[in-house]
Amino acid sequence: MALLLTLTGCGGSEVAADGGTGSKVDQASVLDPSTSNDGLDVMAWGQTMTYADGLALTVSQPTGYTPGEWAAGTEGHTNFVTFDVTVMNGTSQPYDPLLLMTGATSGGVAASEVFDSEVLGTRPDAAILPGQTVTWKVGYGVADPADITVDVSAGLDENFNSYDDVFWQGPAA
Repeated sequence: MALLLTLTGCGGSEVAADGGTGSKVDQASVLDPSTSNDGLDVMAWGQTMTYADGLALTVSQPTGYTPGEWAAGTEGHTNFVTFDVTVMNGTSQPYDPLLLMTGATSGGVAASEVFDSEVLGTRPDAAILPGQTVTWKVGYGVADPADITVDVSAGLDENFNSYDDVFWQGPAA
C-alpha cells in the first residue's frame, strides 16, 4: 500500500512516501501524531519520499563509524554516525546533487557534518540523469546516537520552485 504525505513549504510540492500515486490524502489519517513535530512530517529511516515531479529521496538508518585520520568536522564529538543518502531521479530533467543539503540534530543540539573522503568518499558532483539513482555516504558527529534527526533539502526543481524539506528521525543502529 502506498502512503502519501503533503508537506507545506515554499514551493508547496506534493510529496509521496514510498512511490505514492500523487493523489492527496489527509495527513491525520496516515500519520501517527507521535511522528509529527509542529506539522512537519518526520519519516522513519529507510522510507522513500517521492515529490510530485518524480524526484525521490531516501536516508538510511545511521550506523556508528570511526572517522579517518584527516576527517574535518570531528572537533568536540566522540560519537560519529554515517548514513546513505539516495536520490532517484524520476523527473524529466537532470538533477544536480550539489543542490541537496543535509543538516542534523542530536540530543537537542546541532550535529556537526564530518567531511571524510578517506572513509566516506565524496558526494557526487555530476548531474543525475532521469531514471538514474545515485547513493553516497554522509557523516556527522552527534551528541546522542539514540536521538538523531536528519533534515534534507533537495534545492530547486526544474521550474525553480523549492522542494519541501524532508525529515528522518530515530536512533542509530
